[in-house]
Amino acid sequence: MEYDLVVIGSSQAGIEAAEKATLLGARVALVTQSKAGCIKNNSNSNYFRLKEATTLIDRVNHSPWLLQESFNNKLAVDFNTISEVANNNLVVDNSLSKLAALGVDVIFGEGEFCRLPKQAFIVGKRRLRSRNYLIAINSYFTIPSIPGIESANCLTYHDFWQQKDLTSLGNNLAIVGASACSLELAQVLGRLGKKVTLVVATQRILPQEELAALMVIQAQLEADGIEIITNSPMTQIKEIAGETWLQAGDKALVIDAIIFTDYKELKISGLNLAGVGVEYDSTGINVNSKLQSTNKTIYACGDSIGIFSSLIIQHQVNIALKNILLLPWFETDYSLIPRVVFTEPTLASIGMIETEARQNYGDKIYIVREYFKNITQSQISGQTTGWCQFILHPKGEILGCTIIGDRAEELISTIAVMMQNKTKLSNNPIQAILKTEITTISPSLSAILNKTAIAFQQQKLQRQKKNYRWLKTWLKIKKTFSK
Repeated sequence: MEYDLVVIGSSQAGIEAAEKATLLGARVALVTQSKAGCIKNNSNSNYFRLKEATTLIDRVNHSPWLLQESFNNKLAVDFNTISEVANNNLVVDNSLSKLAALGVDVIFGEGEFCRLPKQAFIVGKRRLRSRNYLIAINSYFTIPSIPGIESANCLTYHDFWQQKDLTSLGNNLAIVGASACSLELAQVLGRLGKKVTLVVATQRILPQEELAALMVIQAQLEADGIEIITNSPMTQIKEIAGETWLQAGDKALVIDAIIFTDYKELKISGLNLAGVGVEYDSTGINVNSKLQSTNKTIYACGDSIGIFSSLIIQHQVNIALKNILLLPWFETDYSLIPRVVFTEPTLASIGMIETEARQNYGDKIYIVREYFKNITQSQISGQTTGWCQFILHPKGEILGCTIIGDRAEELISTIAVMMQNKTKLSNNPIQAILKTEITTISPSLSAILNKTAIAFQQQKLQRQKKNYRWLKTWLKIKKTFSK
């Protein structure tokens, strides 16, 4: 065989897989599957820069230190500059020359599989033979087919970030989608002065998350001037008296532009997958828990199988490489991968939510919550909104965690490591309260983790009535002898 692995697609997943496999000593080729080479998709980077800018301005305007009197009239967000800086900074990161320098055989162009005389991937006149193949092709944001759609100013999430400025979009914007990026974009545009309506076809946003946390986010979005209409699928768009009307559920909205954030299309028909026995449908390639397609030598991950979360894709790349380079017995497990919504406040979670935990463990579980308003660092910064919630097994195993608040995406990492390493909180509440369960720095936002762990031990001690009575009796005895 010429290669140990041929990666098909220059997505971030494909680039990461090729780099890691090369570092492990494998012979690797990467086919860009695009004549332009690396597909530059800086949408995420642009968003985070814009979010940081709008968040900074919002915090100055509502600062407890009254900074707005000096700076409020001077602060503004330059959308064009943010986009240019993001594009320039990511040129090196997205460059395939980095892979070539590591020894990856980077092949620019588009190819397809062939079965005979032996299975290979053909690009131009080259026939690439490998022990295994990994399909990691990017999907593309698209606009759905709706009656009257041609009369509206419609953009995909990717198209939005190609705008030089926001004036061409008008003031009345509809964002159609219920994913995390839908909420994130809606909030940023609302803080930039746009009148935003978030159109959600389903009953609620992010049904996999704690309802109480979503209510906090929804309240903040509404405070930012965003209208959220749920259970309202789009049915038609009409041009009436020079205005564009969007019919969503039982509501009619006047809009200047529509941004579609959840619609994606995967172009894999040109790979000749059927010719090598790989089954697929409109959502992507069918794979098992080992990320093998119906052809066991061909793996797929990321957008190619309909997964768009960056954290999950990283996990998939690692599992696929283990099976390809070692032995094919490793399986994906998404239960211990954090989920993050980068709104303000940020929502980060991992593991089970309360309804799921009660279905599995009934009333035996412990649910404890600590609030950021009780944390010294939050009081100093003025960011006191939100809380940290643990769901625990009686033996101290963390079944799930939800954090909503400032820098929640960083705090969840500690809990993720604990859950992945099966680290339990102490089973003895008396001893646990007298020691540090989760070591954190104070003052810092991370102090909320240890406070939540202590809240668990307090609740557990109260449930253990026998131990609680023993402790109270012991304290009475000590009090008696101290007289």
